[in-house]
Amino acid sequence: MTRLNIPATRQAIQCLSGASRSSVKRYAGNLKPEPCSPQHIIDTSICQGERGSYLSSPDVSGVSCSALMGLAGDSLFDALGLLVGCVIRSEGGLVDTVHADRVSVFGRHFAEMVCRVSSSDGNKKSVRRDVSYLDYLSREPDFYKYFQKHDGYEVGVRSLNYSVKPYGLSIWNTALKMLSELSHDEVEADYDFTFPMDRLPLIRASDVKTLLSSCAGASGGHLLIDGRAKYSDLDVDSCSRVYGTATEISNDTRLQAGLIGYDVSACYPVIAMARCLSSTKMDEHRKFTANPRRYREAISSAEGVSYKKAKIAVTKVMFGGAADYVSIIPIAEEIKLISRSVLSMAMLADDGRYDRAVDMSKKEGDTTVLFHLLAMDEKRIRDAMSTCFDKRPLEVHDAVYSYEDLPVEMLEKAVKEQTGFAVKITKEVK
Repeated sequence: MTRLNIPATRQAIQCLSGASRSSVKRYAGNLKPEPCSPQHIIDTSICQGERGSYLSSPDVSGVSCSALMGLAGDSLFDALGLLVGCVIRSEGGLVDTVHADRVSVFGRHFAEMVCRVSSSDGNKKSVRRDVSYLDYLSREPDFYKYFQKHDGYEVGVRSLNYSVKPYGLSIWNTALKMLSELSHDEVEADYDFTFPMDRLPLIRASDVKTLLSSCAGASGGHLLIDGRAKYSDLDVDSCSRVYGTATEISNDTRLQAGLIGYDVSACYPVIAMARCLSSTKMDEHRKFTANPRRYREAISSAEGVSYKKAKIAVTKVMFGGAADYVSIIPIAEEIKLISRSVLSMAMLADDGRYDRAVDMSKKEGDTTVLFHLLAMDEKRIRDAMSTCFDKRPLEVHDAVYSYEDLPVEMLEKAVKEQTGFAVKITKEVK
């Protein structure tokens, strides 16, 4: 109990020792209260705000993860929350806490807050003022040691902007390190991919929550992740996009898992150009599909904005959004012509595709129908790519991810032969 800085309550002793409730009750009177360990010295790098900084942490090498989950909840994310609370106690926080469950609850709310407001670029994030974890955490006197509020009080404002301070981030990273050091029972479970536990501090906090919440177990220092892949409820024919764990996490996290990404370059524009009348004006689209990055960089330079903003602006107009910049107007005008042509050709084809796209559209309008029409062909491309692998890869929109390293030419050939689409595929590995 001392190593974890958990109050020695009967429930905590029972979960960690495996003893029966009656045995704990019989001998609990002989147990002396265990003092919280002294506050550890913080490394100087923490003050500099480095992402990889850690605090000194309790030794958990002999502690069972299943025992912690008995105290904390049903998932590894619950166990992480308890470890966060343990780190805070070891740092001198939660001094008035005498119940193990409050350590766990506070740590869980802390973890939820980190997942909400932390970001790789250090920007602040908004949090509703009435959200439960903020309401709970803000009552703790040390709240502002962990988090920074960027707004003052305003009448009628429902959300406030927060960010994680370096000290709060170091607590998070330390708890993640402790989680990887716990002893994990070997399990035999179905899983779709794995993630090295020692890399958890390297990925965004929201992805950590997704992985831990969808984890089927752990083995050899790796999380066993259930992909939970499924089609939308509206997609009764399973002919469009697949959603699940792999689509919920970032590309960087997928690569940190050791997966290799095979991405179809400019997938939707390529499909749309192939599906519309050949007489349709497509000069800007040909420039874009020939080299999407160069096209976006030209917009970035012309408009004086970042590459990321230029990419978002181009993607926005692909499905009917307004052109944010003058230099995007030419391709935006082309998109209107191509979209109308694709929709008209789909209706004339009378092969059921258009009707299925309409059935899957939550919102009325040609833009949503167009998305589902293109998504159907996107799935055909993914299916063709998948035939090249021994084990079906993870599907993420216009890309697939696998541990198998294959030449992109093999995948491009399979797509051409099975679908007729001539695509360019890029490979990405960490």
